[in-house]
Amino acid sequence: MVRMLKNKWTLFVSLSLICGGIILAASEINLARMLKEAQTNYEQGKYFDSYMKLRAASLDVWSKCPLTLHNVHFVVDEPAAFGMYNPRPNAVFKRGEIIRVYMEPIGFTIKQQGGFKQFSLSTDFNILDAEGNVLAGKRNFGTFPFKSRSHITQFMLNLTYTLTGAEPGKYKIETVVRDNFSPKRASIIQDIEIMP
Repeated sequence: MVRMLKNKWTLFVSLSLICGGIILAASEINLARMLKEAQTNYEQGKYFDSYMKLRAASLDVWSKCPLTLHNVHFVVDEPAAFGMYNPRPNAVFKRGEIIRVYMEPIGFTIKQQGGFKQFSLSTDFNILDAEGNVLAGKRNFGTFPFKSRSHITQFMLNLTYTLTGAEPGKYKIETVVRDNFSPKRASIIQDIEIMP
């Protein structure tokens, strides 16, 4: 949890992550060849082999994908697991109310080191007024290294913001996610409204 005081704002931020969904390792591959082999296996009724070829091909595509923040939602409560979230119907919050954000990063770098596949993400945030002026923020408010013997691609961030001392009005929350193993980065700006 990070506590920050700036311009009469007290900002509390916490986040958690949940991972799941393992994908098998794949080196640089020829995508067209892998897809053709998957199709051939499928046509021969070798469905498991077809599936495994498609998984290997998808990991190669993943490695080339830019870092992207997918399924970004304000949520009503803490997600139970990856994909198990309840979207909030609006972005209007009472003063001091917890603001929860769910997101699924895609395309982060997965490195092989020893017997493990690893990734590492860091997060920054800014609170902006309606015109885009930065009111408060923090770099590296969360750093998340992860390692597994298999590739992990189903991964979520659950961010929790609490704005204390914010006057009623319209604001923006900017969240930046950075890949610590490459120059990849992604950001999202979400409009919110604070009510009395």
